[in-house]
Amino acid sequence: MKNFNLTKAVVVFSLLTLLFTFGIRQVIFATTPNVTLFMATWVGFNSNDSPQFLPAITVTDVDGGNITSANGMSIMLPKDMDLLWDKSITEVTVDGTSTVTVTYDKTLKSLTVPVSKAFGVNESMTITGQKVRIYDRAYIYKDLQLDITGDGVGDITGVNGLRIDNANPATDFLPPYQVSALTTKIENGKIILSWENPPDPDYNGLIITSTLTRAGVVSAPKEIPLGRLDTQYTDNESLVGDSVQYSFRTKDNVSNLGEALATTVVVADTTPAASSEQPPTGSEGNNTTQQPTLTSQSVLDTVTQSEVDAALAKYSDLKPDTENLKGLVYLIKLGALAPRGTKMRPAKELKYADFAGIAGKAMNVELQQGSYLKTFKTLRYFSKTVKAGKKMTKKTAFKVLLTIKGMKVKDQTFVEYTKLRGFVTPTEIAVWLVQLADLK
Repeated sequence: MKNFNLTKAVVVFSLLTLLFTFGIRQVIFATTPNVTLFMATWVGFNSNDSPQFLPAITVTDVDGGNITSANGMSIMLPKDMDLLWDKSITEVTVDGTSTVTVTYDKTLKSLTVPVSKAFGVNESMTITGQKVRIYDRAYIYKDLQLDITGDGVGDITGVNGLRIDNANPATDFLPPYQVSALTTKIENGKIILSWENPPDPDYNGLIITSTLTRAGVVSAPKEIPLGRLDTQYTDNESLVGDSVQYSFRTKDNVSNLGEALATTVVVADTTPAASSEQPPTGSEGNNTTQQPTLTSQSVLDTVTQSEVDAALAKYSDLKPDTENLKGLVYLIKLGALAPRGTKMRPAKELKYADFAGIAGKAMNVELQQGSYLKTFKTLRYFSKTVKAGKKMTKKTAFKVLLTIKGMKVKDQTFVEYTKLRGFVTPTEIAVWLVQLADLK
């Protein structure tokens, strides 16, 4: 009897083991997309080579349905390898005939190729024309990866890889990229410049050349050297009425200078005009500030009919009678709205992270390393307890936009704050951002 019970136990245990193992395998096979990423040949570069084209890359969706227009697909360079995509390449060739416009992430490690429809079984796409920039470190061979879910994480590891060999390095003639997200503001008559440094591994600082014009007299250019970690400069020599031209040039470890990026700032008198009336008796003075007023020309006047027509042709859910159509197209022009695939979803209820991305780009909020939401937390526009995936109410979104603009709810005049109900959408964001942009 004991032997019989032992035999039964062994049989039951074996069956459970098989079921468990089979179940795990089913989960693995069900959740791992059957997609391949194949580069035509292995590639070896010498460190400091000039920008080089990669061989043809073929992506195949074996099962079909894994690659979709909603997510597109992004080819990712190894994160621990000193290679960056060359962003001067704005279009690549697909299947040897057509061209598509590609985009890059902030780190220049990810190149996104748009997809017009979901891939069918064994459907493939061969991509040529992509180029990389090579920096001075050596590695064993590393493989490319493919992101097909749009989350910035590699889902597929490629076949055939690349390496950098510094045994015989080329002479480094490659300057860093320009700084980006350059913004200017004036506080107490002083000019404050802010920017983001480029992602080049050998970036080693920048030189700002300042040329002052005061009362019609142009001063000799002044060079201001800054370090690789600097992202802000305050010009304490500027006065009201001055015009100052700034030229930014990045440099690398061997002092290659990047292309100049210039901006001109005029220091206007922002002090409200003095009143000729005497303050009421017992008053300490008139502390009221100037209220913002609308400019005579709206930013919507910069949106052309051809741009509207292009948006209507690209996004299937946009129609000629779409509410605030021009406002949405204006945000597309700014790069603040960058939907994937063929749907704009103007009525989609936005999460905090969505809103932060739109507002950050549209209002030139200085960006720091990390997500838009972390940046906004740093700037104290959001509570530190806010979750990026939580939906954002209209009231909160509207108040944040006013805060960035330097206004208070009581100062605004273009929407009744007490009537804002529900969650915010891209359409409403577009309305408010256009109206705020029209204020002076």
